[in-house]
Formats: sequence, structure tokens, C-alpha cells
Amino acid sequence: MISIGLLDYDVLSQKYYKAPNYDLGVIYAYYRNNKDVNIRLMSSYNKSNIEQYDKIYVFKRSKILPHPSTMIEDYYKYPIEEFGEGFIDKPLRPLLMETRFTRPDFSCYNNMILYSRDHIYSRLSWKIDKRAKGGKYQPIRLYEKFEGENLRKDIPNQKYICIYDNPADILNNKESWDLYDQLLESGHKIIFAQSLDISLLNDTNIIERIVHDKKYASIMKDLMASDLYVNVEWLVSQVIREEIKSQVHIKVNIPPGLDNAKVLRTLLLMGYWNAKTKRKIRLIPAWGREYYKTNELVLCAFNYLLKKPHLMSYYEYVFNIAYLTQGVPKTIIHTREEQYEYICSHYAPPRLLIKLEEWIDKNPDCKEYIFIGGSSHYEEQRRKYFNIRGS
Repeated sequence: MISIGLLDYDVLSQKYYKAPNYDLGVIYAYYRNNKDVNIRLMSSYNKSNIEQYDKIYVFKRSKILPHPSTMIEDYYKYPIEEFGEGFIDKPLRPLLMETRFTRPDFSCYNNMILYSRDHIYSRLSWKIDKRAKGGKYQPIRLYEKFEGENLRKDIPNQKYICIYDNPADILNNKESWDLYDQLLESGHKIIFAQSLDISLLNDTNIIERIVHDKKYASIMKDLMASDLYVNVEWLVSQVIREEIKSQVHIKVNIPPGLDNAKVLRTLLLMGYWNAKTKRKIRLIPAWGREYYKTNELVLCAFNYLLKKPHLMSYYEYVFNIAYLTQGVPKTIIHTREEQYEYICSHYAPPRLLIKLEEWIDKNPDCKEYIFIGGSSHYEEQRRKYFNIRGS
């Protein structure tokens, strides 16, 4: 008997579950009843687990996540085969011809989902998205590349369907968008397994159409941007000019490997655009806080964007955190000039606030990003207690 491990890299690398991997489910369905094959979903990629298998199929959907070799020690020593759009020039799954009309079976995920819900603090557990796809929604892939051509794959036969195609690919192609519209008009209730990456849309007219037409509401509830400057800046300008009045939430990918200064600039710009649109656009970082722990100011910017930035500026948020850490009672920390004066005159300047003042001094072009949304720039007090240069 051969033992095959199925590794959903998108889920395992982030410990975050939103939807199963379509191609992984197809291969599980294909082998599930084969008595000569023991096939299982892998719950971790530690050495003792990996060494149990004769073959390991690694499925990667996201092109943004780093290669698995950066996460799995001795990656190339194991009998690993790579599949999915997240790899360069790799097939979607093994046995493409044999599984051309096979529907996925996601039951291999059930044990880990149940375990994660019952053991939320376990190091093996996944965070389960509250919008996790499944249940009554029939998994559908409308198109699949086969021998160089995009061919129709699944025909839905239920009212509730979950589409596993990339929504940007659907909207960028007239034929596939027409099919999507036909399914909506025929009464299907549709969700997508993936977020819509608005940075991948070919034309801002597409964004205008999905923003203004209520039938695309399910897509609008799950947006991301792989590039903050592609289409997002246009969307911000439209909201500021009140051409678009809808509330829009977008998870923004910040590429791994950027230095802390660039990451901080990016997070501050996101906060600035949030404030300029009066929170009608809410840009939040896509990655979890563990990606931002290496720098205190960056971590503060991440936390600021996720909490209640409408209550204060980034500067005021750092001021609060810095003095709370230093032991100042929470009851006396308020965002107004007279309270700032009182706190600075009675307590030593916190190291974190000194670091922020130094960063502002070196990056004066970011000053508006730092103080937008606050009750003051505190110029007089900052000059007095931190020896800042005048505006």
C-alpha cells in the first residue's frame, strides 16, 4: 500500500482556513476508495509527520505566499510534488486527464476543522474564518485549463454554489462574466472561494460596475489588493469625490521582504486613505500580526489599523500605548493638548514615543499620515518635551 499526504500549503502556512483547496479535494475523491492507497490530509509539515508518507502532494493556490521551501526544512529531500497556480509552471493537480470530470470531496478536512474548533489554543489548530465556505454550497469550477485551453468543467445542479475560479479571471473575460451573470439570473446563490483581488482587474470600469450593481454584493464583501497602488488609489479618489458611496473593506497584501521603513510607510498610507475617505474605505493588512512583530512602530501601525482608528490619529495611538506601557494610569490618558502637556510634564518620555519622533524627523513627508484623524499635531508640546524642529 502506498501512503500519500495531501498538503494544503495556503492553510498550513498561515494556520488560517477559509475554504478547502479544490484540486486537493479532487485528488482525495479520486483515491479515496482505492484500497491500495492510504491518502490523508496533512495536519502539519514537521519532520516526523512528513516522513510518514511515500509521496507528498503540495497544493498552493496563492501566488503571494513564499515558496514552501522557506517553511519546510530539507524540503527538497522529501518525495514532494508541487501543484497549483501558486507555483510557477506546475499543473493544477496530478492525473489531470483521469480527473477531468471528477468532483471534489472535501471530507478530508473535517477532522482538522473539528479539532481546530475544539482546541482553539493548540499550536496545530487553524483559525477558522467565520465565512468559511462549505455546508450547503456546491463546489464548482466553471473553467479549467486543459491542454492549453480554458474549458468548461463543472455544471452546477444546486441552487447554492461556491465558485472556485479566480473571480478576477471571471470578471476580466466577457464570456466567463456572461456565464456568471446567467447563473445569477437563473436564481443561483453564489459565493466565491477566493477573495477578489482588485489589483488584477484590467479596467476600473469593472470596479465601478460591481460596486454599483447590488447583484455583485457577495463579491464586494470579500476584496483584497495585491498592489496598493493598482486600482486602489483610483477607488480612493472616487470615494473622496463621492462618485462611489458604498462602504468598501479591502485586505491589502504587503509583500514579504520589505524593510521596516517601507512597511511602516505603507501601513501609514493605508490609514491616511481610510481617514480621507471618512472610513468609507477600510484598508487593513492581509497578514497576521506575527509578520509585524520585528518593529514596534510597525506593530503599532498594524494594531492601529485593525482597532478603532476613527477615535484618534496614529500619533495619538502610539502616545497612548507608550505611556500605558510606562505605567501611566489609563484614566488620565486623553487625546487633547492640555492632557498631553500634563502627562509629558509629570512622566519621562517613553522610548517608543522617542522612536516615533525620530522617525518623523527622518521622514517629514509622512507627517500628514501620522497626524490625520487626531485632535492636534501637539507642535508646542512636542517642541518643548522632544526638541522637535518646527513645522
